[in-house]
Amino acid sequence: MSGFDRVNVTVRDGSSPPTVVAAQMNPLREEIDLSGVPDGAWVVCWSGTLADDMFAKDWGTWGDAGMSALKSFCARVAPEFGARRLRLVLRPHARHVLSDAFRCRRFVDENAHGFVGVALDAASMMEHSMLDDVEGHYERAFEMLGPVADLVIVTGLERGDEEDGPPGRPPAAVEGTFAEMVGALIGAHVPGGTPVARMTF
Repeated sequence: MSGFDRVNVTVRDGSSPPTVVAAQMNPLREEIDLSGVPDGAWVVCWSGTLADDMFAKDWGTWGDAGMSALKSFCARVAPEFGARRLRLVLRPHARHVLSDAFRCRRFVDENAHGFVGVALDAASMMEHSMLDDVEGHYERAFEMLGPVADLVIVTGLERGDEEDGPPGRPPAAVEGTFAEMVGALIGAHVPGGTPVARMTF
């Protein structure tokens, strides 16, 4: 299963979790190779950027060009995903097309492809300027996306230096009061049948 990582997920209501794999690629600049991915699997993929660097800021990504490129990618992969009963779960990021909870929710509401959903990854939607109100940003993200997300991705945050990239890259450990806050938000806003994953990439 070259180019993919297996993702361990849990389901709080005890139902059987799906097989979930994560693609380490940029769908706006690369084609996805699904060879080796089992039929019926969920494929987690970044929503992507028009920038050369995966986590660089690029103003065009947040405009019509970025969204058009993402929709074009979804249309190209639709035949294979449909034939193999695969599900595409787009992972948001503050510097990608799906950059915040509002854009994710709008994408879900307007999405024309039944095989495409979004993940709720609150850490990846954070920028350094948002770290003084982590609780408020997380609350809004879970309120807006928790009920409709296909998957909840739980990762930690590191403040670090802005020159080193966004605070969710690479993911930090989830522990202490931060873990308690995330657990409470999941319990309050996410259906019991929604898979939850702790990811380290």
